[in-house]
Amino acid sequence: MTYKVWAVDFTSDDMTGISKFVTFKPNENITVRALRTNFIVYNDPVFTSLNAKIYSVGPDNVPVELIYSSTDVRTKAEIHTLPNGDKSTYFTFNDVLIQANTYYNLVINGTGYIPTTNSYLAWRLAFPDPVYRDPLFTYGFSNINRCPYALEIIAGDF
Repeated sequence: MTYKVWAVDFTSDDMTGISKFVTFKPNENITVRALRTNFIVYNDPVFTSLNAKIYSVGPDNVPVELIYSSTDVRTKAEIHTLPNGDKSTYFTFNDVLIQANTYYNLVINGTGYIPTTNSYLAWRLAFPDPVYRDPLFTYGFSNINRCPYALEIIAGDF
């Protein structure tokens, strides 16, 4: 039996650059305490830790300027709890203010990552797109590869 997981593999360059990101825009000012996302662990990938960064958005929706970095990292022991698993985790931020109606990009970076064809990390896609859409399943499975990466914002009151 084979399994299909809707995710996009990280490359070595993704872990140090800004090429892989998810864009979000809050409807009101919020204080971000944490951002939660999901990673797919395929076999036993080599990496040390992962962190999250929030960037401003430039032309063509690319990350431009680093605004905030998570105050913590997730180690391999925290992410790799089972081979071939889907791991939900969060990254803590120091109650950073995110402005209403402003676009931001979340970028995941890491250290010590060495992917192979048989062992790697992937960032899970959100489905449906977005997760909290009403009605819930507007999009068909044929469109699943167009979804953004999974992202949940854990916020406090402004």
